[in-house]
Amino acid sequence: MKRKLILFVSIAITIIYWFSDKEVVFAASEKQNWWLEIGGDIGYQKTDFWFEDQQHFGKSVMDARGGYRFYISDYLFVDPYLRFELLGDLGGEEQNKFFWNNNLRYGPGIRVRAEHKIEYKVDEEHAFRFNYANLDYYAEYLHISFIDRGQDIPDNIPRNDFRTGFNSWISADSSSKLSEGNLMGGIWFEMWSDLTYHTTNFFLENKDNFCILTLSPKVGLRGDYHGIALEPYYRLDYVHDFLNEDWNKEAWSNNTKYGPGIRLSLGGLTKRTDTSIYLYTEYLNIDFDSRVGSKSSGLSTNDFRAGLNLWIPFGASKGSQGRI
Repeated sequence: MKRKLILFVSIAITIIYWFSDKEVVFAASEKQNWWLEIGGDIGYQKTDFWFEDQQHFGKSVMDARGGYRFYISDYLFVDPYLRFELLGDLGGEEQNKFFWNNNLRYGPGIRVRAEHKIEYKVDEEHAFRFNYANLDYYAEYLHISFIDRGQDIPDNIPRNDFRTGFNSWISADSSSKLSEGNLMGGIWFEMWSDLTYHTTNFFLENKDNFCILTLSPKVGLRGDYHGIALEPYYRLDYVHDFLNEDWNKEAWSNNTKYGPGIRLSLGGLTKRTDTSIYLYTEYLNIDFDSRVGSKSSGLSTNDFRAGLNLWIPFGASKGSQGRI
């Protein structure tokens, strides 16, 4: 019940935001056209919600997108781009060498983005408010190449995938001084959401068409001092495939993950308001949807994670946020 309540509140906040009057404040700057976004996550995952007898993963993800921005208005634009997403597992056991976590995905894409952001002094006291949000419609055509780590790569894995859908990132916070010095504190909220149709999702040949919803809200507290912030939080990830073939009922695409985490935010040390650098640790549980049935048999129901997450945008996308 608690997880459903958090999910409902997150969706409600998103809806209220997009349909409310929004005052947008920008620092005066000349428009840029070229842009690049780099995201990464590298760390340890005890189970990765894989089979209970196959544990300890050293997962790493590096996702880069870059292109040229065409402005429709100050806060609405079209971004054609190229995308490169590298996945690797740094461990040396057999489960670290699977093709699904050792590959490169790449190809062209295009997105139409509506964006809202507020720039303000970091020491300014304010009530709870949204400071950044985007809503994208996007389409991509990706190819996959596998990294050979000594395991057989099945011939029946599709090498191409067309995907199209919507995603959004929203962040909000409230902060105030905790002392006469530079110690700040408050609450914060972040939510990444995605609803995407995939032709193959790089799953199996002749098992096509996926429509997957992902909602990933986090809510937490913050204590900030000179650009370093300690942020305990609660995380909830909801994933659901809306289509009804047998392969749309897999465990990995029909579940709810939830649990506490804590992160050390170091982005403030860069003097860039658009950069996110986190050291984090989480303990997550997972509930599999009833439509999964026996397919969840033998899968782990909890995971401990620790690692480094970063997001750095350049050029026209400076100020943007993202998630991988």
